[in-house]
Amino acid sequence: GLNTYSVGGSIAGKTAEVHSNTGSSTGAGKSATGNSFLREKVFLSSFLAVSITKHCNKGSSTWKGRDVVIVDSPGLFDMKVSDAETRKEITRCMVLTSPGLHALLLVIPLVRYMPKDQKATEKILTMFGERAKEHMIALFKDDLAGMDFRDYLKHAATTIRELIREFRDHYCVVNNKATGAEQENQREQLLLIDKMVQNNQGAYFSDQIQGESESSISRVTWKTNKAYAQDLYHSRRHSESSQGKEIRKLKDELEQQKRKVKMERELAEREAYWDSRQQTARDDVLSQNEIFEFIFKLLEVASHFTIDNWYMFD
Repeated sequence: GLNTYSVGGSIAGKTAEVHSNTGSSTGAGKSATGNSFLREKVFLSSFLAVSITKHCNKGSSTWKGRDVVIVDSPGLFDMKVSDAETRKEITRCMVLTSPGLHALLLVIPLVRYMPKDQKATEKILTMFGERAKEHMIALFKDDLAGMDFRDYLKHAATTIRELIREFRDHYCVVNNKATGAEQENQREQLLLIDKMVQNNQGAYFSDQIQGESESSISRVTWKTNKAYAQDLYHSRRHSESSQGKEIRKLKDELEQQKRKVKMERELAEREAYWDSRQQTARDDVLSQNEIFEFIFKLLEVASHFTIDNWYMFD
């Protein structure tokens, strides 16, 4: 699944936001990991090996005076979800992490790292492209029952050890069941994101994609607002014309007054409706499949992959 961790902080003396996206196979415990960093149950999670996250959700907290914003999203490779919905959720996460992504966190279950998880990991790495590895951190979900991680690695599956090498030792271990001091100590691993951002000189993984996405969203939002304003204008003109004729036909002065009050009330309701539509124009744009397809195509080109390639597995 795709989660987003956004950490507001200070880099090289400048205020900055550190955005990161995480991915893994369905049921890897991404929502629980997000809750662990937030120190409260913001996202629905389950001990079952199934995904219960259906749509992107955002939660926030503070850490050492910094804002921590996490966007939890559905599993990227949940085969019960259509390709179109998967593309929509990927791009929704990208919109929520505007102006760009600093880090990509891959949540990996240690004890039950199954072939399907390995395939999902490979597909995620392929999806985001070779360049994304500069922004990636492997986040291992600790199910070791107290065993030291280094001791575990001595007997771990070859695939786990290869992953660590592929991530160039950019990894951390999180126990979602931790409480109190242990939970607070593992939140210190957020510093690993800061370190990565500094190594990348604050560059976004997807700055060009986000820039073009925002430009497109703003352009379509402006057109949508303009269309709403025109609809309101034509609705008002039509109402005033048609009801004005009806009022003039009425001979009783009291009836004329009642019809006029009714007309004004209906006009006010229409104006309130179109005003609210203008206020939510951006949300309306973001509900359109076309805008998500456009953003997904940008990601597709940037990462040199196709949806057909990374969706072909059991």
